[in-house]
Amino acid sequence: MGGDVSTGSADHDVIVVGGGIAGLGAAHTLAQRGVDVVVLEREDEAGGRMRSRQAWDDLWFDLGAEHLTSKDTAFLGYMRQYGLEDQKVTYLGTDTGMSFQIYRGGRSYEFDMVRPTKILRFGAISPRGRLQIVKLLPAMLAQMRRNRGSTFEPWRAAKVDDESMEEWVGRLAPEFLEYALEPMWDIVCGWDPADISRGFLLYVMTAYHQSTGFTLREGAGAITRALARALDVRTGTAVTRVDVHDRTVDLEPAAGGPSSRLRAKAVLVATPGHVVPELVSGLDPERTEFFAGVRYQAGDNCFFKLSDKAEELDLPTRGFYPRKEHGELSGVGYGVVPSSPEHRVLRAGLKGRFSTEFADRPDAELEAAIMARVSEVEPEIPPLVEDRLLCRWKAALPIFYPGYLRSLERFNALEAIPGVAFAGDYLALCATAAAHDSGQRAAAKLLADLS
Repeated sequence: MGGDVSTGSADHDVIVVGGGIAGLGAAHTLAQRGVDVVVLEREDEAGGRMRSRQAWDDLWFDLGAEHLTSKDTAFLGYMRQYGLEDQKVTYLGTDTGMSFQIYRGGRSYEFDMVRPTKILRFGAISPRGRLQIVKLLPAMLAQMRRNRGSTFEPWRAAKVDDESMEEWVGRLAPEFLEYALEPMWDIVCGWDPADISRGFLLYVMTAYHQSTGFTLREGAGAITRALARALDVRTGTAVTRVDVHDRTVDLEPAAGGPSSRLRAKAVLVATPGHVVPELVSGLDPERTEFFAGVRYQAGDNCFFKLSDKAEELDLPTRGFYPRKEHGELSGVGYGVVPSSPEHRVLRAGLKGRFSTEFADRPDAELEAAIMARVSEVEPEIPPLVEDRLLCRWKAALPIFYPGYLRSLERFNALEAIPGVAFAGDYLALCATAAAHDSGQRAAAKLLADLS
């Protein structure tokens, strides 16, 4: 499929379609190697779901991705390169930045998602329930061997991609499922336990252990803003079609203007995976089938400014509700702003399935739905709300449902298309660093094509 990447005239060496962290990171690597690369982004600002914005009191809030981890070494490199090191703060001001408060029976318990020894002491689970967690260890040890030290290659768990987390953990350690994993994945991704495969769970639990979380004073978007400034990024530029055979990119015409087409020696498609079938022409049946199976979960980041009276009340810090404690409310709490731990803000949101239900409804309806649930557990909070920032995504994170890792493994085994590559979190993990890593793999592939 495709042809020699050096054939014919070209407007650029590489066109990157999509200015999220996967596309920006890939373009940065290509530009550092002397490649003429342009990034086309349909939004008015690059960064994708790794953007941040200032709101009240000039505080920075993340619109999507909120924290990075100590394993995300590429981001630490960008921070050094672009003078952002002094912005680093531990996520949520905790020792690891990776622990959460989980409610059970009116009390909150700390759950550290990356410290196995602490999980075995997690107070929201009975002694019998903690003993049941041991039943998961043989599968975890086997997966660690299959990982081979990788962090962003979940297809290494394709062998056990045969049932959902709900089925597997619910059978072996049901308390751990209900009071740790269900609220944790709802917090991180908005997923229901039935949405996550056993293989994906095992890979994440073994690949991300012993990591710590951090963010930046200007939000995680400080990194994407720095990258965008250093590159040729054309925002407000919608791509309507990418042809993999001749590596042409058609652009949506400006109002009343003619359509335009760009030709490149190579093209990198760094859009969400579910839009590829309608955007890219010339794909073989195997790739078409793979992209048709990519699914995303809607998601929200909801911040609320409270009146000064909040400081006089004993409001809870941010905690999360297992579905057995509250079937609709994901979490609520008055705690530190991730990018500015000396300031406090209310965070509240609904469980993931409601993000999908409200995806096409106005912000006011979503806020009303959130506050109705908040009033059930903390009735004094809703009257204190003075301002809000609701960050909403119809396609927030890819869903690694049972069978998806096997499909991803088959996709990776397909013969490469000369001069064409794909990047995005759906090819790696539900994390900004994983999306970036997929962009680095794509950049390496295109550099080899161009050489």
